[in-house]
Amino acid sequence: YLKNSTQVQSYSSRLIVNGMVASAHKNTGVQIMGIIPENEAKLTALDHKIDSGNYISEKGRNPILIGEALAKSMKVKPGSKVVITFTDQDGNIISSAFKINGFFKMTSQTLEKSMVYVRKTDLEKLVPQINETHEIACLLKDDSQVEDFKTTMQEAFPNDKVQSWKDISPDLAYSDDMMSSMLYIIIGIIILALSFGIANTMLMAVLERKRELGMLMGIGMSKTRIFFMILFETTLLALCGGPLGVFFGYLSITLTQKTGIDLGIFAEGLQSYGVESVIYPEVVTSFYFGTAALVMMMAIFTSIWPARRALKLDPIKAIRTI
Repeated sequence: YLKNSTQVQSYSSRLIVNGMVASAHKNTGVQIMGIIPENEAKLTALDHKIDSGNYISEKGRNPILIGEALAKSMKVKPGSKVVITFTDQDGNIISSAFKINGFFKMTSQTLEKSMVYVRKTDLEKLVPQINETHEIACLLKDDSQVEDFKTTMQEAFPNDKVQSWKDISPDLAYSDDMMSSMLYIIIGIIILALSFGIANTMLMAVLERKRELGMLMGIGMSKTRIFFMILFETTLLALCGGPLGVFFGYLSITLTQKTGIDLGIFAEGLQSYGVESVIYPEVVTSFYFGTAALVMMMAIFTSIWPARRALKLDPIKAIRTI
């Protein structure tokens, strides 16, 4: 079903066991993830997160990947042997030695210390009676289709539990919603500050040209034309500044998408929230057009006050202004 779905970009089945991993110096509780290496690499890019050593391949006997933080606490290196121990569904204790292929590095040290990866086939050999998959993780082509896809899958497989990433990690979903709300608040503050800047610029333009405006009124120019003249000047200012601002914003985001923005000084604090110290900004194309249109509307709206201020000028007093 997943293979034929046009919404799915990649997927991977997993076997999950809670157990212990032990070295000569330490043993600790971990979640043992039995994966299909090729599928997992396409799904989570786990092969690109290897900091030392190599990724799991189909060759070799009992390879294992452990987190860099866990490797430091257990004092092991690539090529070292560790023993994983867990109980099967009948309560029997299963133990086997695994050889460390490499260390993976994630944004959260908690994940590095609490998870290890082995081949799914190796776990199935240790417990032959396991003939099922504990979970299948899917990556969709469009994240906006997650809820619809979840509903479709639940209807197709009513006896299985289907969860989206928001169901699995409600704290992260809440943080995402909060960040979205904060983003709109910040944009609102920026637009408000922008409106004051435009209003101040046009008001100063009106006050500095009292004499010119008074002469225009004195020779018979109607207040309506003066009003629309100031609106036209503001619109022209927005048409010149708006596209330039959007262009430079697009240019800076395009450059930082490749180089990233290094927040290494806050690395420890960011890791506690599971956020990388190097971020790669991305803005959807529609956001540029929406922001440009909003700036145009705010520019025209805020120019009304300076324009009305110009209409209240007394032509005689304005002409005598030094």
